Amino acid sequence: MLFGSRVPVTISDRPLETQRDIVHAMPRMRTRLPRTQPELFTLLGHLTMERGLDGLLDLVDFTGVTPADTYRAVYGRPPDHIETAIAAPDYDPRSYFKQTLLSQEFRQRLLPNFLTAFPQQGRDVFIHVPKCAGTDLILSLSNRHLPLPKMLEIDGWVSDDEFLYAVAGLARAVPFHDRIFVHGHMELGHYIASAGLRSGDRIFTTIRDPLDLMLSQANYAVGRLCQDPTGRDADTAELLRWLDIPRLPNDVSLRELKDLATRVLLDPRIAQPNRACSYLGRNMLGTYRVAMENIVVHNVEITTTRHYERWLAERWDIGESQRSNRSRTILTRNEGRLLYADVLTSAMAEDQKLYDVVTWSLAQTGAASVTGMEIARLAGPWLLEGLPETIGVGGFDLSSPGAGTLDKPSLIAAEEPEAVSLYLLPGIPATPEGPRLELVASIDCGLDGAGRDHLLDGWSAAEKTFTWTNAESSQLRLLPVPPDDRCIVRLIGNPYVVKGLIPFQRIEILVNGELMGTARVNDIAVIECEVPMRLRQRDEPIILTLRLPTAARPCDVTGINDSRLLAFALRRVMVLVVR
Repeated sequence: MLFGSRVPVTISDRPLETQRDIVHAMPRMRTRLPRTQPELFTLLGHLTMERGLDGLLDLVDFTGVTPADTYRAVYGRPPDHIETAIAAPDYDPRSYFKQTLLSQEFRQRLLPNFLTAFPQQGRDVFIHVPKCAGTDLILSLSNRHLPLPKMLEIDGWVSDDEFLYAVAGLARAVPFHDRIFVHGHMELGHYIASAGLRSGDRIFTTIRDPLDLMLSQANYAVGRLCQDPTGRDADTAELLRWLDIPRLPNDVSLRELKDLATRVLLDPRIAQPNRACSYLGRNMLGTYRVAMENIVVHNVEITTTRHYERWLAERWDIGESQRSNRSRTILTRNEGRLLYADVLTSAMAEDQKLYDVVTWSLAQTGAASVTGMEIARLAGPWLLEGLPETIGVGGFDLSSPGAGTLDKPSLIAAEEPEAVSLYLLPGIPATPEGPRLELVASIDCGLDGAGRDHLLDGWSAAEKTFTWTNAESSQLRLLPVPPDDRCIVRLIGNPYVVKGLIPFQRIEILVNGELMGTARVNDIAVIECEVPMRLRQRDEPIILTLRLPTAARPCDVTGINDSRLLAFALRRVMVLVVR
């Protein structure tokens, strides 16, 4: 019996003569059509790949079933009008019921209808802002909790059979779970309007530095085209239409990839503006005010990708991020900051306010995440107007209590051979008048290069294509750069690593004695830093110091006859200005 004593069943179409006939008929007994959505999902829980949908419908007695009965069972609502409620002359209740199960409305309303059908279960709701570590979190939590993906509602994402089998699995599992993990690319305001928020429900999200988010959208889009160059999938077909190209060439070059990523970054249909505020707002209004009102009113728990690893450990007891669905690095943050930040200002302005306020709140509390009500308490009456403008970009002290969880900024601009090759290709200015990078000096540090004229203390003898550091601190001197130009220094080279023994080298860069940041390098890399104008004097050289706390001697590590203190094999130094 599928639904207990509340739902009548048909044991047999034939007269029963003995009690043994009852037992023999039980495997074939049928239930009447479900009258409510809880009963519908319980019925779907009996769907298996072996039985199939038609086999499941064999368990239902459709005698006397009207279209209105089917509407209430499948859609959870009455018919729209009288023509829908009344059976047509050729009406077949079984076929009609099957048709509604395969309809767009049933799929598109799955999430709120399923949640309404099982009100006793608590809800953990993850608002997945695209490209903000959401896939990684979803994959981690779905192994522990009953997942209800928003993507199940998207027509074409999975086949009809896959959709129904997924719903069947959910229906079978839901009695054994106290809470349902709802997740997906969904607007917070729309979720609240369709599914509601009850006492005990929990909503959480992660956000990202707005420039990183814009770049990740562009890199992801080009990465998808590399996976599906002819546009077989709906998302890649749409990308090709927007870019007005028939397909991605089979032999696409790194130069073409970088140019394409730049086009994508500057196309608001693909790299969507203020995406975090849009997903946390209402009606896709990407404003700080609307997003923050939602965060506070619904007491959303929020963190940033800079705090993500700590939040995983403290909040979910997950040891380490797997960095799932990570975008291929084509355009980097450094390129975005130097070449495209100005033209993207309006596309990031509202997200920047949100990111700054959340980061400020995390710094004040010292926690890995913060709730909407905590943000409101910290900000007071300045929350919606005043605080975002006062904080500004970088306008708060990350050395304040609680900010110690954030490291000095990483100076790795690119790592691994392909990423290094991509990065060293000149970036395309956003506009003809936009900023561009101009090469001032390129110093080869191999045997026949000019590196010997610039390397000071702490270096080994030059080899064919590089020079090793040979101290705990190594220095180099660069020629003066006009103090009114933005100056960028790049170091290209390889770290000294030994598999299983020395997995990386940590390199700290100082400019004229002031620490700029650190790099943790395990492959060929571009290490890059901007030389602040305040540290440069006209006609005075720039002194770079590399502090190398993890340098090691090969004789101590592997036993070979080499007593040099190695950390980084410097191949080239490049000095560029932004004009």
